[in-house]
Formats: sequence, structure tokens, C-alpha cells
Amino acid sequence: MASKTYYLIYNAAVDFLRKSNSLGPDSSKSNKEIVSALKRMVSEGALSVEVTDGTFLNYLSWAANGDPDSVVVSGGPRAGYWLGEPVIQIPSSKPSTEDEISVGKGKGTKILEKDLYPLMELWLEKKGYKAKDTSTLKSGGKWGNPDIIGIERVDVFGAVQIELVYYEIKLSTENWELVIFEAISHKRFCNRSWFCVRTETEAASIPKGIDYYSER
Repeated sequence: MASKTYYLIYNAAVDFLRKSNSLGPDSSKSNKEIVSALKRMVSEGALSVEVTDGTFLNYLSWAANGDPDSVVVSGGPRAGYWLGEPVIQIPSSKPSTEDEISVGKGKGTKILEKDLYPLMELWLEKKGYKAKDTSTLKSGGKWGNPDIIGIERVDVFGAVQIELVYYEIKLSTENWELVIFEAISHKRFCNRSWFCVRTETEAASIPKGIDYYSER
């Protein structure tokens, strides 16, 4: 069931339920309402899938009853669907910009979020972008200033195009449900938006929900 098509439909359904403020049994949406909304998204080009109504219903049922990472809740037959606690209980504060890491048997070493900026600037520059730290700018208001912006000049059949990429960098996945929307907000003016978090090891796992929102 966990296919790319499922995640596209799942994320679109979550988006619809959130915009409809369907956060509990009293504000639930029926399967017909959700399917109608998904089909409308398809017709408007906002959702790129080719499936039957039955597939929409099957994926919706799986999201509510089978997917352990889903935030879609069902009240049972004819009781509708709504968003569960993982979505509506978004932390009110941002993650810390300072952390402490252990180095051998000695004392811990403090690391700041801004300590990671030069590393990400270097990575962008190796990709061919001109990178700049814009985290200290204040003119953009709330969520208005990316941590790192990269600019690339691209020649396409003689026409010059400018691509903007943006990084939101955090020391951990703490409170990621809130902070990922900061990264999403910068899609207003960037071609690509990246949500970057530090992990203790290269093989460390991250919350599956981050993949869902990134795909959306």
C-alpha cells in the first residue's frame, strides 16, 4: 500500500482536511466529500494521479486504519474522517539553536546551528551555486529569511534562467512538525526548499513524517 501514489493521495487528503479544519468527530468529512475534493485537485492539476474512485477510497481507508504513521482518523462506518493529534498538536516553540555533543571521555562540546552554515555553503558551492548566509536578515518578517540561499545561473538553449535554492538548517529533528513549515514557506520565492537536520550518525533514522511532507 505504501507506494508513491498512496503518499500523493494521502498528503492531498491531509491538506484538504487541514484546510477544512477537520480536527475532530464534530468537523469530520465523509469519504464522498474527500474523494470529490481529491478529484477536483486532479482536474485542477494540483494532484498528479490517475486512479479510480475505488482506489481513492481504499487508500483513504488504509490511511485511517492501516498506516501506523498516518494522522488521518476514522470514526468508523459513516462517521467520517478527520486529522488526529499528531497534526493539531504542533509545538509552540522552535527547536534550540544550541546543542552539546560528547567527544570521547572528555567534556561535551557545544555546537551552534550557525556552526553548520559554512558546511552547507561549501556543499552548495560544490554543486555550482553561489551561496550566502541570510539568517541574520530581518526584513522578511516571520519565516521570511532563509538560513542559506544558493543562486545558480542556467543557460537553456540560449535563454538565461536563475534558480534559487534555500536551506533551513536545524541541529536535530526536535519539533520538526513546526519547523518544516518554515522550509515550506520559502517555496514562495525559491525553486527548491531543503529542510536539513544534523544526525548523530550517517545511518541515523529520521521521522517518517518528514518524508511525507517533503513529498507533498
